[in-house]
Amino acid sequence: MDEREQLLECARQSNSAIKELENCENKYLYLLGKEQKFKKREGWVWLGMILCPLLVLGAIIFIITGKEPSAKTLGTDLTMCVVFGGIGAFCIWRFMTHLKRKNELAEASAKVDRAQENPALSWIPPKYRITTYIYKMIEYLQNMRAKTLQEAINLLETEIHQATMENLAAIGAINGSGY
Repeated sequence: MDEREQLLECARQSNSAIKELENCENKYLYLLGKEQKFKKREGWVWLGMILCPLLVLGAIIFIITGKEPSAKTLGTDLTMCVVFGGIGAFCIWRFMTHLKRKNELAEASAKVDRAQENPALSWIPPKYRITTYIYKMIEYLQNMRAKTLQEAINLLETEIHQATMENLAAIGAINGSGY
């Protein structure tokens, strides 16, 4: 049994560990995407959390200390309190969800780390224990583009470098820098 066949056998034996790592990575990336969406709107959430309760407090003070309320103005003042209070409560809820998601993100990151340390994946160097890399290396071995792990890693690094250069060229073309 040559090295290529041994590596493919290791890959077959570590299939469940690879799937577990993939699930952990997917959950982490899902939570990371949600967190990035929140970061785009974080300023508005903070503004709502600060301004809406202040506006509600101002409206309540106006109702209590202001002119004698009539049936007409009391309804609009209370409506204003409810609307701004609702917006404030929504912003606070969003922020609390953000805090919960931050904790979930830390837990998901720890799970990815634990999955990468699985002994079944010991045949792969730690730097390359990412499912996209693992699947690519297995593909190289199956398609006989590589006979050893070193050759598979070299092919992977070459493809990563090539993709990076293509992305930089595309960004340069968009920016007009001609990189």
